[in-house]
Amino acid sequence: MNNTQEKALLTVNEVARELSLVPPTVYRLIWRGELIGVKIGRTVRVRADDLTSFINARRVTERPTTRKEKS
Repeated sequence: MNNTQEKALLTVNEVARELSLVPPTVYRLIWRGELIGVKIGRTVRVRADDLTSFINARRVTERPTTRKEKS
């Protein structure tokens, strides 16, 4: 994250742009509890720190094993 870390609260559109998603997917992540959102009046915001935690929790560190390799 570059510019968005400077803001305390991000809009759903900003989060979507940062994650290369569409806004409905961001809302779905929030409603499922996978991403922490803050409801302010009729709008939903995401703390920059919560977005960073969300991203860090989903880092891929190993090569996925989907099928057995042939010997």
